[in-house]
Amino acid sequence: MRRLFLLIMTAAMFGLSPVALSKPVTAASNWVNTQDRQAVIDAYNAEFGGTDPNPGWTGNRSSCNPGTTSQSYRNAIFSRVNFFRSMAGVPAGITENASWSAMAQESALMMSASARLSHYPDASFSCFTADGATASASSDLYLGRTGPHAITGYMEDPGNGNTRVGHRNWILHPTTNQMGTGDIPADGNGWASNTLWVFDNVFGAQPALRESSGMVAWPPRGFVPGEIVFPRWSLSIRDGDFSGASVTMSTGGQTVSQTVVHRDGATGGAPFPIIVWEPQGLDLTPTFDITYDVTVTGARVNGNPRNFSYSVTIIGSQAGEGYEPDAYNDFITQAYEDFIGRAPSASEVDYWAARLGSGSSRFDMVEDLSNSDAWTANVVNELYVNTLGRPADQAGRDYWTARLQSGASVAEVAASFYGSPEYVANKGGTYDLWLADLYQVLLKRGADKSGQAYWREQTIANGTGTVAFRFYQSQESREARVIELYQQFLGRNPDAAGLAYWSRILESGDDLALAANLASSDEYFSRASG
Repeated sequence: MRRLFLLIMTAAMFGLSPVALSKPVTAASNWVNTQDRQAVIDAYNAEFGGTDPNPGWTGNRSSCNPGTTSQSYRNAIFSRVNFFRSMAGVPAGITENASWSAMAQESALMMSASARLSHYPDASFSCFTADGATASASSDLYLGRTGPHAITGYMEDPGNGNTRVGHRNWILHPTTNQMGTGDIPADGNGWASNTLWVFDNVFGAQPALRESSGMVAWPPRGFVPGEIVFPRWSLSIRDGDFSGASVTMSTGGQTVSQTVVHRDGATGGAPFPIIVWEPQGLDLTPTFDITYDVTVTGARVNGNPRNFSYSVTIIGSQAGEGYEPDAYNDFITQAYEDFIGRAPSASEVDYWAARLGSGSSRFDMVEDLSNSDAWTANVVNELYVNTLGRPADQAGRDYWTARLQSGASVAEVAASFYGSPEYVANKGGTYDLWLADLYQVLLKRGADKSGQAYWREQTIANGTGTVAFRFYQSQESREARVIELYQQFLGRNPDAAGLAYWSRILESGDDLALAANLASSDEYFSRASG
């Protein structure tokens, strides 16, 4: 019999009959520290380095006997589930619900004997049972794989019908405590099949996650073996809305082409809303560790704007990026001066040289600096001086620093300064004088008569804050900011393609993301080391 790997998307859970559940077991948060390269390697080898136990299947297709599989085989399945959950930073203490496994075994037999998949099988399925149908509607289904290999297949979620990576999303669903599994091995009489019961505590309280933002990404932040970096990348979050979100990726400051293949809106259900994209040209077997920087912009959580930035380092056959640690010293010093406004201490140089030499990316360091209290305070101080002509008072500095660190964009904060009553008063106190200043400061040109008249009407109708934001995020202003950041970090003007690309990103992204990408580029590194 020919072998195919077939999956079918998990069905909606609504309308299922109640199922008796055993008392949930509290899931332990025994996460892999994905910032520790060796810990990831050890965890991966422990999970994938051995051989699978014998299924020990006691059933029979011809007599429609679902039988059972050995406990050691089922344990290996839940070990694989918990490995992926521990890497993703969600509670990784999934235990088996025996009654679910018994019904899932009947479901797996139906799929294997019928050589087809359905979450809603009927009497036309061979070996049909009502319990098997209940399990089918509560589960991920796989035809062509069984056991731990099916779990890896669910995480990959290949095929044109699986762009939502629903199987992966259910396996990583944070509130789940228990699952069940049914497995029928392949033989000359039928297909291998797996039914993984995943509908558990689907609307339960949000547990603690490794990511303080609440995001669940695959591949996750940190070090990941290339063997489990699948073609589809994803990010999900409770109460999320990705309908207007976009993704950018880069490595070494160079853009990585990718295509978003699925965006969930605000579903309000389970599993959590998700965005899925397919990067192109990734090196999954690098000699040296290679880091890919990911930024998701334009998302919303509970109706509020939210951006996400993180880095994934694919583990190479040798540690590091191919540089001697001493080669990083100039780069570290220059980055501190650009982002913190001071030289690093000797201990700071040693710390980052050791991290960069053992696999962390330059973007990791720059992102860390750009999220630091010192950098954010510098941004706020510069806004006070450049817009209001005075140093920040302590209360104002603390307030705007907290806003930036909690997700507000530089554009939103800057518009609040440019549109403040204090700024308007400093520029003469009239809308015409204030608008003339915005033209000069943000658009780098004088106001034209028709344009100023239009913006005066907009200000009267919508207020100074709204108009200041529209000026700040206008095409002219975004291009001017891209040019300024290129000059600051690379000492040159952007090429036409770079100007167009980054001005478009700033439309929904953030100036800090551009600064971090420029400062982690090969060109910046070469200038700092030259």
